[in-house]
Amino acid sequence: MTGPISLAVIVIARNEEKTIHDSLASCLEAVSLARNSGLLERGEVVLVDSASADRTREISSHLPVRIIAIPPTWPLSSAAGRFVGLRSTDSNYVLFVDGDFVLNPPWLCSAIRAFDSPSIAAVCGVDQESLKGESAISRYVDELSRRMVPDADLVDTQAIPVGLYRRDWIERAGGIQPFLKGAEDRDLALRIRMKGGRLLKTREVMGTHYWSPGADLDLVEYLRSVAHWSYGEGQAARLANDDPRIREAYVKRYANARQLAQLLLGFAGLGWGCTVGLAIALGSPPLLILCLGGGIGAVVATAMGRRESITESIFRLHQVPYVLVRQGGFLLGLINRPRPATDYPRAGIDTPRSPAR
Repeated sequence: MTGPISLAVIVIARNEEKTIHDSLASCLEAVSLARNSGLLERGEVVLVDSASADRTREISSHLPVRIIAIPPTWPLSSAAGRFVGLRSTDSNYVLFVDGDFVLNPPWLCSAIRAFDSPSIAAVCGVDQESLKGESAISRYVDELSRRMVPDADLVDTQAIPVGLYRRDWIERAGGIQPFLKGAEDRDLALRIRMKGGRLLKTREVMGTHYWSPGADLDLVEYLRSVAHWSYGEGQAARLANDDPRIREAYVKRYANARQLAQLLLGFAGLGWGCTVGLAIALGSPPLLILCLGGGIGAVVATAMGRRESITESIFRLHQVPYVLVRQGGFLLGLINRPRPATDYPRAGIDTPRSPAR
């Protein structure tokens, strides 16, 4: 970081009335801390609302933020929200935040100071999860987030869902594709890395993500998230079919030995479930007993082989729908090539200005 900078905090939201006040308030506090530290010359918080049907915009209107309302007739997605937010601001730095994410305000100062080289394109930090841990899938997601805490204060990372970007690096990489259904952060990160930009992650906590405020995460919600980002990655791979390096990166993520093994497991699980259903439909107790016995035997054998509990081995079966949803979503996205970014609408958007800060 070479001197005071201008910053736009772009908060994207759709029906986030439970968290939007805390999310925006945390961003406003972060901007204030950075300005008081002499790190910001100018800063604003912008809410890009994707046609919320709840009180998201009403709640936000009581805070000193600029609200951009995307009409319900426009294509809606997190990618579209970020795209519109970028298009509606002119700062040289951009902080992307989701409406279900509450920032740790002091982290912004640390992130700004981390830009000590022109090759650094973006910085993120450690995400905390708000999950209660009452369901197996929420404990699993929480454990995954804990594994992603770096050992050093600052390390290179592969993608930045929530984080601080240099705008010129976003533009150099080709910007954000607004028609992606998901994974726009990974797509942008990949293109930035291909251009020689570095993505860094601090060991400091960046903030807290709220999957289901007041509730626990269930498998259906988790798989819905998987479907969105895998579909988006398929779309991004289709767009990049003329760049062999990007195409190769996606092939490595979806067509490797580990993914093949998981896919075979998924088909085996699907076949087992279909056979059990057939046995029930035919009223065949011998076939049903054979299938159930085989399934139980497989679980017990897995538990013994991995030296884990039966409960842990049963939970491992969530990989069956996970891999089928992930691979299926990617293939569907690959088939459906998104429209070019220049096709995204421009006129008729509501962009009231925020009070001066």
